[in-house]
Parts: sequence; structure tokens; C-alpha cells
Amino acid sequence: VSTQSTWGSSSCNSCSANAVSPAGSTSASDCDGCPEGYFYFNGGCSQCAAGTYSNQGFPTSCPDCSRNTYSPIGSSNCTACSTGETSLSGSSACDACPAGSYVDTNGGCSFCHAGRYSSSAKSTTCVKCTANSYSVGGASTCTSCSEGLS
Repeated sequence: VSTQSTWGSSSCNSCSANAVSPAGSTSASDCDGCPEGYFYFNGGCSQCAAGTYSNQGFPTSCPDCSRNTYSPIGSSNCTACSTGETSLSGSSACDACPAGSYVDTNGGCSFCHAGRYSSSAKSTTCVKCTANSYSVGGASTCTSCSEGLS
């Protein structure tokens, strides 16, 4: 808990909830700012929700993490999703791109085109079906052509 006291005081006074003050503070006006991961609300500091962040002294809200990033509750920054994962803005976690898709150039998941497949989650490319096989868009396997067809 951050505190402040006036000169010659016999006790310290608490800053408002979760507010911070530098060492040696002597005035209530020294209680300024919220710690990273918090925002100013109703005279005190409240923790940022998951999927948001704060890294400044007196924000009145916590901005959302951008697409392909995430944060847990009380974060001072957002963390990039790992390769093969994606998230929407304001997310608290990343999700793996499912089988039948790949990580596109924007870091999101895109379905494999017809004639291609990906057999596992977090694929970074789709594989072309071999001769005498085919797939529909978003496939996780190729299907063999019947005898006499190609």
C-alpha cells in the first residue's frame, strides 16, 4: 500500500485504492497514478480486465489488446500469439489454427484451398494433394479418386 504523510506527522495516510506514491511522499497530491496493469476508477485504481492492458499513470480505461495478441488480468502489455495461433482483439488467450487451415501472412487462420490440406493444428502451410486424390476447401486430408477417375 502506498502512503504519504505531512511533515511532522505521527502516522502515514493511505493513498486511494491501489494508487502509488514515491518514497518520501509528503502530500496527498503525491498519490498520483495507478501501477501498470491498473486504471483510475471511482477515486481509486482498478485492475485491467483480461484482454486489456495499461502501462501509464492515470488512464481512465484499459485499451484492448490488438488482433493476434493477448493478456491475462492486470497486464501492463499484450503478448504476441505463438506461431500457429491467432486471437481477436481484446482476447485473454490465443487459439490454435485448426487442422484444415494455416497461419496466413496477417497472422490469422485461413482455410486451405481445394486441392490442398493440413492435417494438424498450428500448420503454417497447406500441402498439395498427391496425384489421383482431391480435397475440398478446409480439408484435413485428401480423398483418393475412385478407380477409373482422376
